[in-house]
Amino acid sequence: MAEITYSKPLTLDEPIVRGETKIESLRLRKPDTGALRGTKLGLLGQMDVDQVRMVIPRISEPMITAAEFDALDPADTMQIADALFDFLLTKAQRALLPTT
Repeated sequence: MAEITYSKPLTLDEPIVRGETKIESLRLRKPDTGALRGTKLGLLGQMDVDQVRMVIPRISEPMITAAEFDALDPADTMQIADALFDFLLTKAQRALLPTT
């Protein structure tokens, strides 16, 4: 079985408020094919919000709901979509990216 890969912690500009709890950061688990079921991979690769919304509840820690995703600040949505997109690249594609 493959080792689980996670994104770096993603600090949210606007925390998610869940009752008395504030979620100020989260991380994503690299999705397997099962977590991508029902998505259109081409649109997911284009960071289509509806496609990203379908996957994030399946791979976020702590798990955020689709409704919580809908209420995210747009900057947080882009940060999360970007982290998901990174998981969709092959090792060869990632090697071509500039390092920061």
